[in-house]
Order: sequence, then structure tokens, then C-alpha cells
Amino acid sequence: MSSGFSDAPAAREALRRALSSAFRARDLADALLPLEATLPTSQARRLLLERNRTVAGVVRAGDWLGWVGLEDLQAQGTCGDLVRPFESQPLLSEESSLREVVLALGHSDPVFVRCLGEVTAVLTSADLQEAPMRMWLFGLVTLSEYLMTRMLERQFPEDCWMELLSEGRLEHARALQAERLRRGQQVPLRECLQFGDKADIMLKHEPIRVQLGLESRRKGQEFFRRMEALRNCLAHTQLLPTEDLTVLVVLAQALEDLLNLAANPLPRAGEPAQDAGQAPQPSSR
Repeated sequence: MSSGFSDAPAAREALRRALSSAFRARDLADALLPLEATLPTSQARRLLLERNRTVAGVVRAGDWLGWVGLEDLQAQGTCGDLVRPFESQPLLSEESSLREVVLALGHSDPVFVRCLGEVTAVLTSADLQEAPMRMWLFGLVTLSEYLMTRMLERQFPEDCWMELLSEGRLEHARALQAERLRRGQQVPLRECLQFGDKADIMLKHEPIRVQLGLESRRKGQEFFRRMEALRNCLAHTQLLPTEDLTVLVVLAQALEDLLNLAANPLPRAGEPAQDAGQAPQPSSR
């Protein structure tokens, strides 16, 4: 018995559809709160705090003029005095994918959403905590970890990866394998490795590290540390760390590559490489 994703074409297409288009920007965006251009900033700031908002739209005679942020409203004057054009920030369609949402928020916060050509909603990094985004991210992280296991299987015949792990970590994996066997689950030892163990093996094996586009083991350790932290937050329904979106942006950028790798496994050690997609590469951000 082995865990993993089905290789059936229908299952691969379902996976692609789920991660590419199951959710849209409209599923996360909040309707833009309208503030009259003549409204004093002190009143506007109080209103935003009461509504737990950090961004609002500014209107005059029913027409959108632009937006203001909570920090802007610390200045004296009216909302109209401080209005900024929507075009100063990334603009998305309500049909934009979550991949586009993450990439846009990785570039600038907030992001505005158009419906029928008019800005009507807003996205901020706080929206990354919403259930649709968490479900999407968990799918990406799960797919990434599955591909790590698959890479170990193909790059290390006969479990020769064992020489790259300490005896203590091997004993931990063997204990988990024994427990799963007791429960009637016959799985190879590599599927009993912890996330950090898989990352450690891959970083110690230079061909894999180079294939992943990791410049050094140190940078690779930092990337996988952040990715594991994201994985744990998602698994335990904890708040996601949004002060640094590097890992989220990398996963979003690599979506198509991850899906291609799921459908077309990397060549085994010694086999010629196929042009089936490249491994995801961490951003230099």
C-alpha cells in the first residue's frame, strides 16, 4: 500500500481543475466600503475601526473617486483630500484565480477587484486567512510534499537516501513504519519520513538541490523551514504568517510546474531528463 495521487488522467485533470479554478477572487474579496469625499478623516477613521477595515473607497455624487487606507486617515482634512487612484494598486477581475491573488498581494497590498469594469471590492493580506485560500494553499503544500516523496523514490533506488539521514531520524521513521504496520498499513520507509527529513535529504543531494534552483543549502533550509511552518499553520488552523509572503508567492508561481510534475514524474537517477515541466524555484525576494 502506497500513499500518493492517482495517475489516472481523470484524477490528474480533477487535481488541475481544483487548484487552478475551484476558487476565484470574488470568493475572498470584500465589498468596498464607501466613504463620502466630504467626510472628515476623524469620522472616517472611527468608521473603519468599527467595521474592522483597513481600506475604504471614496465617493462623490455616487461615483468612485479612489481609495484611502486607515493609516492615511491619521491626517487632518476630508477623505477627498487624501484619495488615491485605484490604479495605484494592482487591479484584478472578479474571475481572477487565487494564484493571481497571491501574486498580486505579494507585489502590493491592497489589491482591488473589478466587476463589469468597475472597482467594487478589495483584497488585503488578511484575506489570506479565509477558508477558500487556506484550502487552496493546503492543496499546494500537500502536492509539494507528495512530489518530494516521489522524488526520493526515483532519485534514490533501494532506499540509498538512508545514508544521508542521522541514525536518530532513521529510528524515528522506523518506529512510525512499525506503528503503521501494526495498523495494517504496509508502506515503504520513505513515506514515514517527516517533512524536515525529506527536505534535509534533498538539500544534501546536490543534483536535486540544483534541480530545485536552490543556490545553497542555507537558502534551501530557510525556504523549507518557512514552507513547513506554513504547512503546520494550515494543518492546525493557526493564523498564517502574512508578514512575509515569499513561500506563498513561490508556490503560486510554481502551480503549473507542480501540476506538470504530478502528471510527468522526474526521471530516475541515470535516466535522461524529459521536458515535462521544471521544478518550482524559490524566489529571490
